[in-house]
Amino acid sequence: MDLRGRRCLVVGGGEVAARKTSLLLRAQAHVTVVAPALCESLRARYEAGALRHHARAYATADLDQVVLVIAATDDRETNRSVSRDAQARQLPVNVVDDPELCTVIVPALVEREPILIAIGTGGSAPVLARLLRGRIEAHVPSAYGELAALSAAVRGEVQTRLPDLNARRRFWEEVFEGEIAERVLRGERAQAELMLRAKLAADGGGRALSARAGELYLIGVGPNDPELLSFRALRLLQRSDLVLLAPDVSEHIAELARRDAIPLRIASWPPSEGDVGLQRAAAAVGEGQRACVLALGDAFRQPSGIQLRQRLEALSLPCVVVPGIAPVQPSQ
Repeated sequence: MDLRGRRCLVVGGGEVAARKTSLLLRAQAHVTVVAPALCESLRARYEAGALRHHARAYATADLDQVVLVIAATDDRETNRSVSRDAQARQLPVNVVDDPELCTVIVPALVEREPILIAIGTGGSAPVLARLLRGRIEAHVPSAYGELAALSAAVRGEVQTRLPDLNARRRFWEEVFEGEIAERVLRGERAQAELMLRAKLAADGGGRALSARAGELYLIGVGPNDPELLSFRALRLLQRSDLVLLAPDVSEHIAELARRDAIPLRIASWPPSEGDVGLQRAAAAVGEGQRACVLALGDAFRQPSGIQLRQRLEALSLPCVVVPGIAPVQPSQ
């Protein structure tokens, strides 16, 4: 919901109400707070002219002309009345710490404008959502907003110069994973923009996707548990345009691939010489795309996997082996 310039109601004047009000103000909403008294932070915002305040108890008429309602009092009967009245008018309502009375959930937010990350638990564990927000904030520097803004500045030009979807994806992956992104994260925005425009001039001036080297990733997925994939395995899997799966690799692993990636099951393991999936992978790599083969355990450092890698390399396919967790052999 776009709240810019729209009227929202917060019932309650404590610290919880202050947090919800802060979210609404950041969304550029026009906020009215109804409460007999305000906490210090809300009082400061009111005195600064950031919100309206009615110093009294809630009344049904407070719902007139608002588009969103938040009840944040410590009186459940008041919260229940607000929820009932709002739902009677078909207004979205959030009641703090009472999901049964909510028709909308307010997530915890990580803002790196223009990037916005929302974390929700369906109202079941708001404290957990706040803890997760803190962890994400620690790992996503504010400079990522600068990186997104820089990409937005040249997005139209990139679409014009690189009309091929795969070429554009490769371009942005190289930008976000390379030196240009590092420059932005170090605060060197101007230098990063010069490098970005130079890269666009080179890529859009004839360095076509087909002229770039494709890659084939041979990834061991360990014991079929998505949580036990290495960061490198996950990163390369999500870069792949074509994903080949050994017969016993689980769907939970396959679901980690990009939505637009093409998944194919290998008929048997190790794959036969004429396996259709391997032929598709060879063709994709030859066209400058990225493909991966997923197999259980540490398959590509075992005899059958090593033989497969040698067969592929004999076809001049550049292979990158990503080890997985090998199965534990029972003691004799």
